[in-house]
Parts: sequence; structure tokens; C-alpha cells
Amino acid sequence: LKNDYAIKINQEWYGHAGDRFRERSYGGILVEEWAKFLENAMGIVVLNPEYDGSVENVNVELFYEDYAEHLLGKSCYKKVDDRLGDDVDMICKVHDIWEEKDTEETNIINIGELKKHSVSFLYVSDCYVSSPNSVDDSCITRD
Repeated sequence: LKNDYAIKINQEWYGHAGDRFRERSYGGILVEEWAKFLENAMGIVVLNPEYDGSVENVNVELFYEDYAEHLLGKSCYKKVDDRLGDDVDMICKVHDIWEEKDTEETNIINIGELKKHSVSFLYVSDCYVSSPNSVDDSCITRD
């Protein structure tokens, strides 16, 4: 195994698969989100456990309460929690572990298509919030 991110997360997870946080239906096909909170970051596994059927346009909402509170820190999250995704944006660096590519995403990570019985493995870090309406809404510090 030569993928540095996969090795790093495996070592930090100690073989633990993470916890299932969400299960959502896309046209009758369930997609699961498993997450492991790391120091100032998070690993997310998005899984299509079905043996029949692909799912298109799968998204991970960064502003989902449990994710956002961990990634932003409690004080920053409390400051903006009721407006995340509306007039306050959550911006994070996202590394797709299997594709070995980096992006910066705002509010939602678009996974795209998940074929039957397939997985997307993401490392999310360096998150902050930004609001075009007020400097007071912006926070980049963690607790």
C-alpha cells in the first residue's frame, strides 16, 4: 500500500471502521456515511452497500451538525450553526483518498456516482466559515 493518506487514517483509526452517522435514500438505494473524527480533521467513507443499482449525484453535506461542530470547533459552530449552508458558507479542504486528488469544497462535497457496492473515501480538514454579509460571522479558529 503506497497511499500516504490511507496509511495515515488507518493508523489513526487503529483498524476501527468509524461510526455510521447518516443513511440516506437515493431513489430507493440506501447510501451510508461512516465518519471517524481525527484531530482537526475527519475521515468519511461514503458507501453504496447495495449489490444492485448505482446512485448518481451523491453529496456529503459539510454543514451536517455532527460534522460541522467537529470540523469548526464548538465556539465557531455555535456562532453560525443556524445559518450554515444558507448565508454562511463552510469551506474545507477535501482529499479524495482513492483518486489521490485535492479540492476545496464549499458546503457540499459532490461524490458523483457510486456504483453498486462501491465506496468513496475522503479526508476533510482545514475548515472555516465565511459570510459575505459580516466579518463577525467568519471564524477560522478551533477551541
